[in-house]
Amino acid sequence: MDRIFPSAFPYVESANSDTQLAKLIITDATDIKRYVINLSEGLCTNIQLVETKTGSPCQDLLRFAANPHNSSPLLLSISPAFCRLKLHLSVSANTARLANSLVILKSWGSDTNADELQSFLESRDYGRSPSRNVSKISFSKLVSDDQQVIVNDSYGPSDSPGSVMNVFVCEESSVGVSHLFSFSLFVENTSGSLSSEAQPTAPTTRQNSFSKQPETQPPKSPRRPRESHTETSKLTLPKLQKAFTFDVEDGPEFRQTLQRYEHTIPRLNRTICSLSDEAKHMESTLKKLLASRSKISEFIRQLEENSFNSLLKDLGLSEKVSKRLSSVFESTKTNMAFLTQEILNVSSLAKMHSYCLPVTPHEGSESSLKRRAFEKSSKEYYDWLNKYLSNEKERPESKLLLKRKTFELAKFDYLNTLNLSSNNQYFNEFVEHLLKFSNLSWHQHHLDLALYHDNKESQTLLNNDMRLYFFGISRFNSEKQQFRQMIEACETNEELAELIKTNPLNSKRINSVSESTDAPILDIVFPKSMSSTPFISNDGLNSNSRDQNGEISGILYALGGQGKPGWHKEWVVLKEGQLNSYSDWRKGRHPITRPIDVALASVKPMNYDKRRYCFEIITSRGQKHVFQAMSNIERNQWMKALYNAGQITSQLIKPNVRVKTDLPAPPQIISPEDKERQGSPVSVVSSNLLNLEVNYLDIVRSCEGSENDKCADCGATDCVEWVSLNLMVVVCLKCSSCHRNMGSHVSKVRSLKLDNFSKESLVLLSYIDNLRVNSFLEYSAKGNKVSNDSSDDERLAYIKAKYVHRAFMKPVANVNSQLASAVRKIDINGVIEALDCGADPNIRLQLGTVSSEQDPVVVSLFEYSLRKLVEIKEHEQTMKFFVISELLLLHGCNIEQIDRLHEELNLPKEAWKYWEEKKARLEGK
Repeated sequence: MDRIFPSAFPYVESANSDTQLAKLIITDATDIKRYVINLSEGLCTNIQLVETKTGSPCQDLLRFAANPHNSSPLLLSISPAFCRLKLHLSVSANTARLANSLVILKSWGSDTNADELQSFLESRDYGRSPSRNVSKISFSKLVSDDQQVIVNDSYGPSDSPGSVMNVFVCEESSVGVSHLFSFSLFVENTSGSLSSEAQPTAPTTRQNSFSKQPETQPPKSPRRPRESHTETSKLTLPKLQKAFTFDVEDGPEFRQTLQRYEHTIPRLNRTICSLSDEAKHMESTLKKLLASRSKISEFIRQLEENSFNSLLKDLGLSEKVSKRLSSVFESTKTNMAFLTQEILNVSSLAKMHSYCLPVTPHEGSESSLKRRAFEKSSKEYYDWLNKYLSNEKERPESKLLLKRKTFELAKFDYLNTLNLSSNNQYFNEFVEHLLKFSNLSWHQHHLDLALYHDNKESQTLLNNDMRLYFFGISRFNSEKQQFRQMIEACETNEELAELIKTNPLNSKRINSVSESTDAPILDIVFPKSMSSTPFISNDGLNSNSRDQNGEISGILYALGGQGKPGWHKEWVVLKEGQLNSYSDWRKGRHPITRPIDVALASVKPMNYDKRRYCFEIITSRGQKHVFQAMSNIERNQWMKALYNAGQITSQLIKPNVRVKTDLPAPPQIISPEDKERQGSPVSVVSSNLLNLEVNYLDIVRSCEGSENDKCADCGATDCVEWVSLNLMVVVCLKCSSCHRNMGSHVSKVRSLKLDNFSKESLVLLSYIDNLRVNSFLEYSAKGNKVSNDSSDDERLAYIKAKYVHRAFMKPVANVNSQLASAVRKIDINGVIEALDCGADPNIRLQLGTVSSEQDPVVVSLFEYSLRKLVEIKEHEQTMKFFVISELLLLHGCNIEQIDRLHEELNLPKEAWKYWEEKKARLEGK
């Protein structure tokens, strides 16, 4: 991340400046949060968004916009509400300076011409340019000796046009105005809170490179041409998606992408070198041609002078020939000088060449230094991971997170370095100059250079496709940097794994959107999920939730693969009901074994020897295959995908069985915290729970590996016949009394032998799991646990500490976000964990609207959970159960304020009936 800071805060300091910027603080009127920008030796070293009171970093991600100027590729992007500047200056004082003034000039967009701004300040007529803002303070009020001072300044929110704000700091004396230093920021075009989704728009004027425009959503963003247009765009949606792909998920596709770059870049490098050589040759040839013209004119003059006939002078031979030669060569000189100095600029070509050097093999070497460094880090990571996964002991997840994040950043940085070989500031400017040159008008042997040099009007030289290309390049580079930020900001391994898989720049999005949509094409190419605001996307429309559709792929460790003993990395692909394993995980071309038909195989989770997170697949032929995932969450994803693949395939085998897999899609649902993409809205479960003669105790104890035959609190094995239906544990008679003592608002106790259970509660019994609940509620309770022989007082004190105060609970970050995520994915165990750990069942979600002009609709988590129903099928009978909704109610979810369910959710009639029954029961009807 450190390498981004100097590029995102362009700071220019005059060589003889006696005043330097040491720190810049940017706040809003409330000053609850502030941006802190630190500088050292003329470079930005750090940018943070911190809490003002504590100084601790905020969770909000920094935002950046592409820079339209040549000074740096990016700019820090801030909300216009952050309009107060605190400049920490290092000032050298002397007696002569005390009569001078410090002047701060703020301009917008491409208003950066130093000479013009200096002339403006020297005129003292500040009112003649309303778009410029000037502040002034006397040095005598600042310093009496060398020291650091703080200068407060501000700009009006109404001044911000959604473009670059340029800040020039100068010293005004009786002699004139001298520049001290300057910097730039990007101010967004909408006011509001820091968490708003406002995106920067393009400035109306620009200085140099169209390709560097800070454009993520241009005011007049090119739209996909309709068939009625006379000009059809050649840049179709699939082409744009393919061109702007940046997928870092390791596997055959990622490695093949690297290979294509590595194969092409040496040729690109040679091409740039050859182009540079020819440009130099053309320039030298022009100089020789002009020199020959001068010599020819001189020789004709000598010819005239040395001729025996003096009448030639009277005829003006040499003078007329010289003038005609000048007129002939004038257009050639002007046009060719323009071509060699501005279009085929040798200096720019040299800078383009410099981007290829780090990834071009040296002579006699097969690979570049960058590639060897990346391959070394890749090997070290997977060797370390193999050792990590082979250890049966619980290791801190923070260690895996650190290693994994370092490797993900290494993949990002190497792929980005390869991409920069033909997507850097100088390459994009060069392409822009060539395209403008190709469209310049030609009149009487002269190019229209005045049009080319007009920064604003020269944009007419680019057609719609060209502008779309440069807008796309700018958006792509901005999205890449945001993606890297998000990798750095991940706090858990699950969050990091999900981010890599659901990266909106990956190749999975290609052809995933209909061509008929009327949205600006770049908003489709770059979905808004890269925003710093997390969300739950549209139900049933998320193509990345492949595990829901029975499709998943990734690197797994396999036992005894490749014909060798031990564990080996394999590329494993589940698609169309078949599981394939590839030993050449970098290429994924040659399957190790025959495809496994998932519908005819059995799958179960397991721990193998010292290795955790394993699962075993037994084929219809009795062959066993053991795989290991990197985490329990990842194993669950594979298990879920394998189960769903089996269900889908079973439908093909038995077409008479109709399995419902989705509901009509509601509008986009945005959670204030949940960062994960959503899953399918319906989980399909097979069970014998529809049988009316049910033994509740048998259901609870039949859960394998759950330790439901022991009391969850004291470990007793006698009279373990009582369940806490909201906490989802089974306890003994003595502990059940303690649970009742805490009150039904804490624990809702029922007898498995004496009480009856509602339909949803009956389904919940199969999810009771003492071992799992204790894994997070008794995380640190080793020395404090009670036993069957403990006194009643000791037992009650422990149970209160466990469930009321959560004294032994495993630390959980963003528990409300985890709850929303679990509801979305119909992860019932995840819902249980989040609620037991203190998540609020009354959190609210925001429904995104189809049109930005419509007001968003806010719904409760309970309403949203009604979409997440569970179907249980047995024989020809199918029933729907609202298990997650029931859990929320058991944990105190308040539905009394819900007068009517929102139509936007497209809920089935069974959901309305369930809600009406629950509400009627609360109202005593």
